[in-house]
Amino acid sequence: DYLSVPVQTLMPEPGTRRSGIAEIAHLAGVEAGVSRYLFASLSVWLDAAGYDWVVCTGTDQLRNSFHRLGIATQVLADADPSKLPDGGAGWGRYYDHHPVVMTIKVVDGMAALRAAGLLKLVQPVVAVEDKPQADLGGAYGRLA
Repeated sequence: DYLSVPVQTLMPEPGTRRSGIAEIAHLAGVEAGVSRYLFASLSVWLDAAGYDWVVCTGTDQLRNSFHRLGIATQVLADADPSKLPDGGAGWGRYYDHHPVVMTIKVVDGMAALRAAGLLKLVQPVVAVEDKPQADLGGAYGRLA
């Protein structure tokens, strides 16, 4: 809703195919620390599914989370509440946190997460004899 032109026309690399862009809504962790596992799991899935870019809307806090993990983001547009049907009235104080529409190149995000050691925590788990898969995935389970 925030963009007035097709997303592929705003991408940092000219000629980006629309089919290579994944749009993610509601990108938030349930508890502190979960976001990095979510980012890693999503990156593995997006890469396997053939996406080149991911686009999401996020606040300063989300951009800072990406930055701490070494993930570069590029801003495509401000998330302007006036472009929403309700003018942003139903979003409380969300717009006080300067949300923007941003993009991340999937392979670059994967490289940053690999360097941070997070990809090995979410790679698909292979069953081991006499050990249930649920025991192999770490604190947040395994990539489904």
